[in-house]
Amino acid sequence: MLILGTAQIGLNYGATNTVGFLDEAQIELLIRSSIAAGILNFDTASAYGSSEERIGKFQELLAYKNCRIITKIAPLSSESERYKVREFLSDDIRKSIENSLKKLETETIDTVLVHQERQNQINFAKLKILREEK
Repeated sequence: MLILGTAQIGLNYGATNTVGFLDEAQIELLIRSSIAAGILNFDTASAYGSSEERIGKFQELLAYKNCRIITKIAPLSSESERYKVREFLSDDIRKSIENSLKKLETETIDTVLVHQERQNQINFAKLKILREEK
């Protein structure tokens, strides 16, 4: 399975980035070229600047081509930090997913990843409850 990382769509990012911040026409070309090459999985994150919003503008095309969207739980808020990572609140996780759904202009996200190293200590029982709520 090939997955296109999309940090460069939302940020002026990358050691080999010679074009800078991609404009909308370049993003569309990138998405269409990826689909034509059989790459139907797109990895994004709220931490990637405006990547989710910019990908969301092409949601109709992505849905039509049965593409899969992968995103990540947003960085911990300072309030969550106060409660320590082990007590990462299910409301924070839910809010992160809801924000991503809105930005991506979709009702479903195929995969949600834990992104930050600190988040590897999240109370996974709370994640299980959220998964069951679908």
